[in-house]
Amino acid sequence: TTILSDNVTTRTIDTTKVYELLDTMLRIGVPLDGYSVSSLMALPSTPDEVTSLLKRIEPEMMVELNPAAYRSIISAYGKVGDPSSASWMFDEMIQSTRGNQGQNRENWNTLLGALAKGCVVGTNKSDERDLDILNSSAAQTRKMLQIETNSGNPQYQIIDHVNGKSCLDASLAILNLMRNQTEITGKYKIPKPNSQSYCLVASSLSGYGTSEAESDRALNLFRNAMDEGVAADGRFLNAVIRCFGDDIEGVLAAWKSDIGPAAAAYERISSRNTKSGTNLIAAYNGLMHVCGRALRPDVATRIAYAMNKANVEPAEATLRSYYAGKRVALGGNDDDDA
Repeated sequence: TTILSDNVTTRTIDTTKVYELLDTMLRIGVPLDGYSVSSLMALPSTPDEVTSLLKRIEPEMMVELNPAAYRSIISAYGKVGDPSSASWMFDEMIQSTRGNQGQNRENWNTLLGALAKGCVVGTNKSDERDLDILNSSAAQTRKMLQIETNSGNPQYQIIDHVNGKSCLDASLAILNLMRNQTEITGKYKIPKPNSQSYCLVASSLSGYGTSEAESDRALNLFRNAMDEGVAADGRFLNAVIRCFGDDIEGVLAAWKSDIGPAAAAYERISSRNTKSGTNLIAAYNGLMHVCGRALRPDVATRIAYAMNKANVEPAEATLRSYYAGKRVALGGNDDDDA
């Protein structure tokens, strides 16, 4: 397992050698565990490859899939552009694993991450169609442990809430389930969303910086998070700001009225535990991305001065954020995560 992990974390992965290593392990009877699955799921590049790999290794496992393994499978389907299969595997996980995994916020955030990947505009991996979970690659090849209703029809835990929706609408639906702490089959309540949850939904709303401006919805999302006491950390603020697309006037107004004061307040609190300015820089980088989308280098220059005034120095990532936004405006893809 350690060897597998070392191989898949290398930037230049030789997948052939890793699969040869897997064949060797299976041939000599080395049992696979959940962490082996997590490592291997970094390899596939298509939905069929994820499904095929899972079918190949699951019978060789010494134990059933654990939550960590399920999360890696959900993430793998999200990465290759199959959020429908990711949703199916999530539903399977919370029904088939022990310990009420529907109470684990990390599991819900993993699903939100897979849905966010389906919202990226203009990429080959983007699944811009509505979710068709029951006909997904995962659904066609796996037998879910289903809870039977009185009518004899299968009752899904989450599928019924999101099937047929776009990835964005599904993300918002999941967030609402978390905000309301909806009960699942009367057993337990879904966990409240945290900053990462809101960050992932904001990433869905912005298409990771590629979608059209969603200024009003972004500001409402931000205010809901603040009302619920969610931390205004840099990654969340960056994601929310990118939702403004090329709406430079809208984002500057929101920065002045809501986002900027929250960023400054959180910076004062968090600076005791993190490098000074880290969260503010991430938020300012979001503003730079909007400047790039709006093709407004003059406003970007003003923001750079504002950063210096706030005792945070513009860095290389700040400039990259501007150019990433500019690439989107000129028809390219935003592949920058700053």
